[in-house]
Amino acid sequence: MLDRTLVQQIARDVRLDERRVQGIIERLQSGDSIYYLDRYGREEVGNLGEECIRRVREQWVYYENLAERKAALVRDLASKEKLNSDLRQEIEACWSVVELEDIQRLCEPAEGSKGARARERGLGSLAMMIWMQRNGRRDIDALAAKLADPEHEIADAAAALDGALRILAEQMEQDLEVRKHLRACFWKEGVGMSRVVAGKEGLAGKFKPYFDLQERLGEIPPHRLMAIRRGEAEGVIQFEVEIDNHRFLEYLRRKVIHTSDPEIVELIERALEDARDRLLLPEVGRQVREELWRSAEEDAIEVFARNLRKVLLSPPARGLRVLGADPIHRGGVKLAAVDGAGRFLEAATLHFGHSEKRKTAGVERVKSLVRRHRIDVVCIGNGPHAREIEILVREALRQVTDRQVVQTLVNKTGVQLYATSDLGQEELPDLDVAARAAVSIARRFQDPLSELSKVDPKSIGVGQYQQEVSAERLSARLEEVLVSCIHEVGVNLNAAPLSLMSRVSGLSPSLAAALIARRKDKGPWTSRSEVALMPDLPPQSWERAAGFLVIPDGVEPLDRTRVHPSRYELVREMAACAGKTVLELMEDPAHLEKIPWEKFLSGNVGKATLRVIREELRRGGRDARGVLDPASLVSEPPAEGELREGMVVRGTVTNVTNFGAFIDLGMQREGLVHVSQLSKKFVSDPSVVVSVGDRVTVKVLKVDAARNRISLSMKQVGRRDRVTPPESRAAMSGESAAAAFAPAPMTGDGSQAPSGPGTSVPAASPVASGVAAADAAPGGAAAASAILAPAAAMESAAVSSESRAVRADGPTTSAVVGAASSAMAREGHPGGPGPGDGGPVEIVASGDGPAAQRRADTPSLAARSEGKSHEDHAH
Repeated sequence: MLDRTLVQQIARDVRLDERRVQGIIERLQSGDSIYYLDRYGREEVGNLGEECIRRVREQWVYYENLAERKAALVRDLASKEKLNSDLRQEIEACWSVVELEDIQRLCEPAEGSKGARARERGLGSLAMMIWMQRNGRRDIDALAAKLADPEHEIADAAAALDGALRILAEQMEQDLEVRKHLRACFWKEGVGMSRVVAGKEGLAGKFKPYFDLQERLGEIPPHRLMAIRRGEAEGVIQFEVEIDNHRFLEYLRRKVIHTSDPEIVELIERALEDARDRLLLPEVGRQVREELWRSAEEDAIEVFARNLRKVLLSPPARGLRVLGADPIHRGGVKLAAVDGAGRFLEAATLHFGHSEKRKTAGVERVKSLVRRHRIDVVCIGNGPHAREIEILVREALRQVTDRQVVQTLVNKTGVQLYATSDLGQEELPDLDVAARAAVSIARRFQDPLSELSKVDPKSIGVGQYQQEVSAERLSARLEEVLVSCIHEVGVNLNAAPLSLMSRVSGLSPSLAAALIARRKDKGPWTSRSEVALMPDLPPQSWERAAGFLVIPDGVEPLDRTRVHPSRYELVREMAACAGKTVLELMEDPAHLEKIPWEKFLSGNVGKATLRVIREELRRGGRDARGVLDPASLVSEPPAEGELREGMVVRGTVTNVTNFGAFIDLGMQREGLVHVSQLSKKFVSDPSVVVSVGDRVTVKVLKVDAARNRISLSMKQVGRRDRVTPPESRAAMSGESAAAAFAPAPMTGDGSQAPSGPGTSVPAASPVASGVAAADAAPGGAAAASAILAPAAAMESAAVSSESRAVRADGPTTSAVVGAASSAMAREGHPGGPGPGDGGPVEIVASGDGPAAQRRADTPSLAARSEGKSHEDHAH
């Protein structure tokens, strides 16, 4: 039975109804996961989404741990015979770790303190006389003289008074109300001050802006706090928190002094000043600093989590044959070709240098691999020496005239960890470490979620101040993000590796391994019903996992979706009402408008369940991440020495922080778009404008070779600006470059919107309701039955009610142009010509509208937007 007081406190924290909070905790206690409740148990938990449920769980775990600490303190005090009814009540009413630490400090004063020693020497009675303020100074001095005892280190009456005042100071320091008030003062009016450590002035560098900084605590951005913390760790910066000492002393006077005798007032003020300066300000200031660091840590972890989510949910490139390239050292590169399903084909090592002979040999080897394995995309791991490889690969692809092949950079952070791991050796036992790394680079492009699940999420490197945050908390949060993404996409029962399968709700590593072993021994699964018959799979595990295990080519159409098997019969009834089969509903979403949705409401089928079913039928088994458009990858980055102020170039967002976004321009160095340069409109959160993986067009503001920095702008790119072509780059320099490429007149705000793979589409209600942004197109969620609207509004309100504590940072799904059907057909996918037939290519859009088609003389990877480039879209 749940403690009602606990439920009430959690409900206040997350601003939710008590019944919903109790329902969530009870379901979590029964073993249901957040992801199962979010998708299949919303009626039972009040129609709340994943983030709300997670927030409830976090508070529940926090208070459970706090309860254990409170119980341990009570037992300890009882064993020492220090526990009374008032103290027990004080402990039971405590709802924060900081307050509990204050109580513990009150109960266990520091041994050997000045006040404790004075009390041991018999000065407690003198302290009490001063504190009561009933006796005059003559009586106090007389008692002090009487207590003077040189043998007990009390030289005279003055020493006795000093000892008594120490006792009073420590008594004030242990006052819970005083400490609480002081903490409130720090947060309300406190100031953070950073100063350079004496003698470190010459170590300016990145910490120079913090050599003399003063800012209100509530106004210091988290990323600035993290930078200051790093400066402190390196011994360059000293950071302190301060308040108005005089105002706090006035508070203490009002609280303690109730006499008008100036001599007594003077004595007590000495004790109060001692308590303030020696005890309260340092101790509470330390607690406030720790809370500041903790808050900044949480923000940094959330930035990392948001970026990781965008990377993991990047659109896959299914069916494309990829050549992965990993720079192993200067002048060398490891190549590995994989087919459309990620199966290894061939590896090769290139050694090239400045000699034309080596360059020619390298070009010929790349051409040979591309032609022999019908490669569609060449993926180069970013980092040192990637530029040399890009130049060589580009020259090779120019000579491949019988097919269209593009190249792109792939973030290779963490690739070596996979290549040297036990899992990497198990999956690719016959390859060396460099070849495994090249294969992993290729697979990352094909399916980021599947491949990145094989490494520690921390190693993906898409956060800020990663080394300064708690490794344990960061790992836990990033693991949550990874598991959340897996459940959002679903798991291919016939292709998913153990790293994905073992994280599915309801499946333990042993159960996941059994499912994989079964498909290896007896062939692919053909239906979910086969899984349910496995003898070692408990019914509860099957219930919790079934909806997330997808069979893309199963005999049952609904097995391709995340509709739970328990709702199959309901969907068939819906199809019958519409006069269609289930497959017809999935193939043409327009048929969904014929379903009388309100007819299917019942005691155990609510609006949330109907929305989930409708969403899955509209998607028709297609990947929730959309499909990558390889055509958007085509670009030729400038050479290191070509970059000039005023250039307009394309790049990929590699990291989003609180202060801006880092852009990979295909060079050794990344550029930074400061938050002030992201948009003409004010931007407080860069993640609202850009996401990791976005392809963006930027203007070069400054190239600072001395500081190894490139400053970029997105807001200064106008509608008419175009990427500076290679032939124009060499002629540009200095001020002439800036003048030649000044922004053209714009309409509207004229700022450049991010576009390309992984780009989010700003949308309010579709995201809040859990419906893909693509569904907002004609015939999509906007045309849904009105019966679905109230549930969407309810969830939106629940999320927005706690905008900071309960983040709605789930991804949006943009309608992206699909990969070439010819490439998919080569791997056994329907919808396009077979290999080598030279026929037309059908390009299927990931939205629900008609397929976008074009004919060409040679097969190409993707259709381009009709008459528009990425630069034509206004922010």
